[in-house]
Amino acid sequence: MGLHRDPAKFGIELCEVKDSLLGTPEAKLYEQLVSTGQRLLDNPDKLSVYSGSSMVDVFYLTTKGKYIMTPSHLRRESMSSYLPPANGLNGYTSSKWASERYLEKIHDRFGLPITIYRPSSISHEDATETLELIPNLIYLSRMLQAVPVSSQLRGSLNIVALDTVVDGIMNELHLSLSALKPQLKYTNLIGGSDIPFSGLKEYIKRETGVEAQVLLPAEWVKRAENLGLPAVVGASFTNLVDSDPVVFLRLTHGL
Repeated sequence: MGLHRDPAKFGIELCEVKDSLLGTPEAKLYEQLVSTGQRLLDNPDKLSVYSGSSMVDVFYLTTKGKYIMTPSHLRRESMSSYLPPANGLNGYTSSKWASERYLEKIHDRFGLPITIYRPSSISHEDATETLELIPNLIYLSRMLQAVPVSSQLRGSLNIVALDTVVDGIMNELHLSLSALKPQLKYTNLIGGSDIPFSGLKEYIKRETGVEAQVLLPAEWVKRAENLGLPAVVGASFTNLVDSDPVVFLRLTHGL
């Protein structure tokens, strides 16, 4: 989303440029995404954003839910050093990485003020109404009183309230619009506590008061689908378990 500094002017949807030109990210390999992004930079006339007298602030809201990268945590920093999987197994992750890198290069070349928002997994009353993995995982583990366990699943889970995300975006928006110098900023929007994947069983016990059963991921998915887990989320979770070790990235507020 782009906003003119003059509030009377219409904003622009930068995400539409990215989506229309990158195509379906899930179906693209990392090399294809990099190639497409470079073509956009080589042809700036295709962009709907200009850095002349009409300054535009660009705000990009990404999703952390499927950020599965090399580090165990991510501060308010660029992801340029953390390359996404290059085997095509997680095109969604690659597309988010490519989107952030694309905006960073736009800032470097044209000097546009850009803020990248990274919320962790946003909470939902009924997570099965979404296609987000982590809210479904926690919600249905409570319902099943059972957790999936695999040595392939590592890192931590974090759920953030929608109000926290909205408040964080609005606060940063006002700060960005009042800044005198165009900046490239990263804002991690996170909940109050992290749940280590290795401690998910104990977390469910604290939440429900019942000793959680330990299941293999395939069995957990089978039972969860009976309670409404979307098939595409179940398939995504199964694919993750069957791939290389998966690290659920922990966002932090630190610089």
